[in-house]
Parts: sequence; C-alpha cells; structure tokens
Amino acid sequence: MVQVLVTLAAIALFLFSPGVHRTRSIIRDTDNHPVHVYGLRDAFAHDHIVKLLLVHGMGPSAPGSTKSFTDAIAFRLGFGLPGPDVPGRLVAPLSLPTHAAPAVLRLRTYHKKNTEGSTDALIIYELTWSPLITTLKQDALGYESEYAAARVRGNAYLKAFLMNERLTDPVLYIGTMGPYIRNAVKHAACTMVNGVFEQEFVPLGSETCTHVHDDHMSVAIITQSLGSRITYDALSELLAQPTESLSAPQVVLQHTFNIYMLANQLPLLGLATIPTDTPPGLTLEQSSLHNLLVLRKRVGPQTPLPFTVIAVSDPNDLLSYPIPKAFADPEKAPEYRFVNVITGIGRKYANGLVANPLQAHTGHTSNPFVLDLIAYGHDGE
Repeated sequence: MVQVLVTLAAIALFLFSPGVHRTRSIIRDTDNHPVHVYGLRDAFAHDHIVKLLLVHGMGPSAPGSTKSFTDAIAFRLGFGLPGPDVPGRLVAPLSLPTHAAPAVLRLRTYHKKNTEGSTDALIIYELTWSPLITTLKQDALGYESEYAAARVRGNAYLKAFLMNERLTDPVLYIGTMGPYIRNAVKHAACTMVNGVFEQEFVPLGSETCTHVHDDHMSVAIITQSLGSRITYDALSELLAQPTESLSAPQVVLQHTFNIYMLANQLPLLGLATIPTDTPPGLTLEQSSLHNLLVLRKRVGPQTPLPFTVIAVSDPNDLLSYPIPKAFADPEKAPEYRFVNVITGIGRKYANGLVANPLQAHTGHTSNPFVLDLIAYGHDGE
C-alpha cells in the first residue's frame, strides 16, 4: 500500500511540476534586433490625458472584466482606485438578429494629482462584443453537450471551452456576424473622440462618426487575439465613409502611439483573404492595418512618441503568431515600428513538457511582465 501511495505521489509530482524550463522574455523588431518600447508612463510625460481602447478576443467576456487588469496598470503609474464605472452603454445597430444581444461599452477613469498641481487622467474604454454571438453559439452547438459524458475529461474541457466557446468566434466574425461586431468597435472609437455616431439612415457597414474633437490626449489600443483584426477592420471600414470633417479613425490614429496585440492572430486570420495570384505569405498591404498606417502618415501624428505595433505572445500559445517580417518592410512602412514580444504566459505542467494552452492564449492581462511592459515600456535589452 505504501509503495502504491509513493508511486501515485511521484506521478502527481511529475504531472504538476513546472520543471526548470522557463521562457525568457524577448523584445525584438522583425529583424530580431533589440528595440526600445515606450509605455504609458512616457505618454503621460507629454499629455495629461491618456485613453485606452480595450477590445477582447475569442470567447465570452463579461462587462467590467478588465477592471483588475486596468487597476494593475494604473497602480504601476501611481494612480489610485478609479471611481465607479460609468454604467454600461449598450451599443448595437438599430436592428439586431433575434439571437443577438447588444455589445456593451463601459468607461472607467483613474485620476492622479501631480506635484505641480495638474491632474492626470487615465480613461478606459472597455468594449465587450461577445453578447452579440453568445446565444447564437449556444443555440447552434448546445445539442452536442449530450455527448460530453462519453469524452475523457481533458477532451471534454477542450471541446467546450476551446472549440465551442472560442474557435467558433472567428468563423462567425468572418461570416454574417462580422458587420455587427465591427459596428460595436465603431461605436467605441466614436465615443472615445467625442463624436456623433450616425447609423439611422445608412446600411449596416456604412456608419459614420462626425463632429469629433481633440482632447489633447494620447491613445493606446489593447486588443486580444481576434480583437486586433476586428479593430483594424472596423476603423478601416469607418475610414472609408466620406465625411465633411475629421473622422474618428483620423483623430484616433493621430494620437495613437502604441497598439498592443495580445495573442496576435493577424497572420492566421489573414489567410481568409489572401490573394491567389501573389507569392505565399501575408503582407502588410493585404491587412486592414495597412489602410490605417497610410492614414496616419497622411494626417500627421499629434504625439511625439513613435507609432509602434506590439505583438505579445507566449510561444506555447498554439493560436498566436509573431508579426511577420513582410509587415515591416522599411520601404513600405518606414515610419512605423513592429515589435515582437515573446514571454511565458501559460503555466507549465509535467515537468515542463506541456503548457496550459488556454492560459497561454488568455493570461496576458494578469502577467506581471506584460503589465510592466504596458505601464513602463522596456529598454529592449
């Protein structure tokens, strides 16, 4: 009996031991050179208002779920706790499919008094778009839960939480629900620049945002997995609509210094629209991000910090990819910087042989290295 217990203890120790292997954090440009990354602290050196647009990725997300994430960033910057969140504002087209609920936009503000008497404000615009598709997924795939009892526990977990709750989202986005999800991001961007969102007399996909005005601010955008593609597509689509004055994407991009792509999926999702008459591989011109970079060059930046697109990935995340070198061709995008950050996110098991794939994909917002990177930046060494 003692021998059996000792054997079971040894097996458990092996399975749950993280081992000695650690993922060393690396910050490089797409030529694999060390690169300095600026943080929110640097933005506050130039502006008293910094706005963050947060767009989540695959899977269900609850309104207000980013509070611990933004609290941790604000704490690092010397801010106290925020006031109460502005009650969630429902954002949706005038007509929604019967299975869809509106997206939710929540505002959260942190204040800090400076020694010279001025006040800094960190303003969070948290967009939760998952209610648009949650019921649809449940209605379409819920029937197969009757087979869950026949699955081994690990596979049942992956089927429910990876396949049914998450990997369905890109399929829905690329399909008929895409315009509804982009509508939510357009609402959020328009609100962030104090604009008037117009969708009443135009078809879905042709919304406009007018009467925007500048808050003398800096802007950073933080997206997770699928959220980066959604955000770029939405701003690019909004940009394509004619307006008589500055559009929301123009003002947003004039003031944006960093875009953080946590668990970047652009190369994977770009396969859906890759041309068949060009060499293999996704290039910047084939991404909606290209339209936004061209716009920023045309309208001119209103921040002294360099415009940097930062992909943060765990190498054990099976669903994320670094920014390819083709995105950062200096002849095509010399004004912009593309940075790959590789760091360990998911917990390792079995003496370092496997890592939690879901945590590797979704655990960025509680990772101290990632929080430090966003708040303080990094010298790249």
